Amino acid sequence: MWLFALIIGAFTNDINLALSWGFVFLVASFFVKRDEPTLTPHEEELYQGILNKLGQPLFRTDTRITVAAESSQRIDQLFKGVSGSLAPLNSPFQALGDSALFQNKVSYRFREFKFTRRLPSLLVTNSSIFAASELASIYHFPYGTIKTEGMVRSHSRTLPATLGMKNNKFDVVLGRNNHHGEITPIGLTAAERERHVFIIGGAGNGKTTMLQYAIAQDIKNGKGVAVVDPHGDMAETLLQHIPEKRINDVIYFNPDDLAYPIGLNLLELTPGLEGDELLREKDLVTESVVSVFRKIFSEDDTGGHRIEYVLRNAIQTALYVKDATLFTVYDLLNDPVYRKQVMKDIDDKNLVNFWKQELGKAGDMQKVKMAAGITAKIGRFLFSASAKRILEQPRSTINFDGILDGKILICNFSKGLLGEDTSELFGIAILAKIQLASLRRARLKQADRRPFYLYVDEFQNFATPSFVQMLSEARKYKLYLTMAEQTTSQQDEQQMVNVILANVGTVICFRSGNPSDEQTEEYAKSKFKWQIGEDVMPFVYEATSKEVRFTDLRDPRPRFRELFAFHCPETLLEWSKSAKSLRASFSDIPELDETGLRACQVIAINNLETSLKDNRP
Repeated sequence: MWLFALIIGAFTNDINLALSWGFVFLVASFFVKRDEPTLTPHEEELYQGILNKLGQPLFRTDTRITVAAESSQRIDQLFKGVSGSLAPLNSPFQALGDSALFQNKVSYRFREFKFTRRLPSLLVTNSSIFAASELASIYHFPYGTIKTEGMVRSHSRTLPATLGMKNNKFDVVLGRNNHHGEITPIGLTAAERERHVFIIGGAGNGKTTMLQYAIAQDIKNGKGVAVVDPHGDMAETLLQHIPEKRINDVIYFNPDDLAYPIGLNLLELTPGLEGDELLREKDLVTESVVSVFRKIFSEDDTGGHRIEYVLRNAIQTALYVKDATLFTVYDLLNDPVYRKQVMKDIDDKNLVNFWKQELGKAGDMQKVKMAAGITAKIGRFLFSASAKRILEQPRSTINFDGILDGKILICNFSKGLLGEDTSELFGIAILAKIQLASLRRARLKQADRRPFYLYVDEFQNFATPSFVQMLSEARKYKLYLTMAEQTTSQQDEQQMVNVILANVGTVICFRSGNPSDEQTEEYAKSKFKWQIGEDVMPFVYEATSKEVRFTDLRDPRPRFRELFAFHCPETLLEWSKSAKSLRASFSDIPELDETGLRACQVIAINNLETSLKDNRP
């Protein structure tokens, strides 16, 4: 347009005319619509991203990555992994990268100093500007359904170890307390172990592992130890942890080793005893054997007390026989000729009267009832290759008095190899022998009694009333027990449970095999209070697919109570499908029996039933 005005001026030689046309074109240009420049899709996205970021709170951010590993290769791998996770934050208008100016020790130590003290960068150019949404994508608290690689998850809260635990000198360490990165060994002092230890926990919760760990420490520290293992795995594992200097102290009792059977005579008496000492020894041996068979006898056996009476007399008689064994009792009850021969040397009038008057004058059927139960129990071990070879030896090849003086006895009584009855017999017999040896320590001075530690796994299989009662006396003879079982309900008698709990100083509880009476009761007493914000929840439910339990934490002594089954979703669903609902059943309330009721009570009940029938509860 300006060129057109100049041409007019050149041809007309009139500058005013040219300026006039130029002014006209200038004014007209303001009214001409021009095309605005357009943005590419990439520029539009970038433009919207910048506007979105500027519309949020902005933060100056220093991003530092510190990686520690055992090798440089692993460090490089971890660093690339963390750096790669920040890649989504890179965009055309911002980028994250290494801003280190010098790769030397001075700059490294300076950056480490800033990192550990959370100091910002001295140079503003080293920082990034992040919006709130970008910061949220970099760091956020983990959520249960999000799987994060390398994330350590804790399914329970932790408590710090008490000051007493931190300052104690433990005789044996059982585990570690890890609270906020502080690791404290947890164990038992020598004084605590003297009051016995009772471990409760279901299968697979770590009872045997804890026992194994404690036993290995005792063996390493030169202590006297006896282990009764009804499974066999722990016994075999412990053999691998025997120090070379203690190999000669080990007695490994494995009844399944038929080539080299160990002798175990339940009726063996200490040589050299006379007078009252011999009588006292016979009484102890008799009681120990009776306790063995009391455990083996089934609860269904009729006339149990009568059988025990016959067994006691038979054992006392067998003790008059030289080199008597358990099978001597069997012969006395089963072989009249042998019994008559033995009776010639007996001077005890009570025993003579028993065999001649009570058993001798009894009818054949009555004799069978009196003796058949005992001969059947003992006879079964005559046909067990391992039991017969061990129990028929006249001399025990294990010196239990010597074992209590610092030896190591490891008993492998695997039920899978021996059978349940034979395993129980050997376990109970070993405990009875150790009990007798500890009682013989009464002849020693207190200072001469060396501490001895007895470990019994699956204690319920071997517990006898006489041995359990001895818990209260074992401390005097420096016999200290550690017993483990799955649940107290496995004990045959509740009285035995009461005696055990009354005489143990330490009870270690894992997740119990019987949670309703041993575990959930303790939830209500826990130091971990269930909270919503700052308010403690007054009620707590514990639900499974079969039952619901409830506790009121406001009670002075809170405990769980079992609720009705209709709290379970499955039961409620069944009711909803029922042809007749609970409310509908109110229409069929039976007629009230007014016997013994006052007039006001009859009126109140009838009014209530009427309101229920009218659907006005």
